[in-house]
Amino acid sequence: MNNEDFNYIPRSAARLRNRDISDQHKALLKAGNPAGAADLIKNRPDLEAFSASLFNFIEQKLVFIEQQLSGKTREIYNVYSDTEPSSEEMEGKFFWNKEY
Repeated sequence: MNNEDFNYIPRSAARLRNRDISDQHKALLKAGNPAGAADLIKNRPDLEAFSASLFNFIEQKLVFIEQQLSGKTREIYNVYSDTEPSSEEMEGKFFWNKEY
């Protein structure tokens, strides 16, 4: 997996340094108007705010990982027993789990 596999365009984040805009943003969110809050900081290069591009990027990575893992078979590397397992029992295994 390399950087060419994903399209991430960084945007700014809700670390609003302008006090007036920050207060307006919080008031809009508190009033139940997330669209208005998003419009307030949208297309404002002077502000720093996370946008959907970050979450889309994370989603792309998760989907990619899910596709890679879906073709693999589950292998169990643990042995569960109250007594120490023999070498034959540990063949191909890495961990011995004992309940306390």
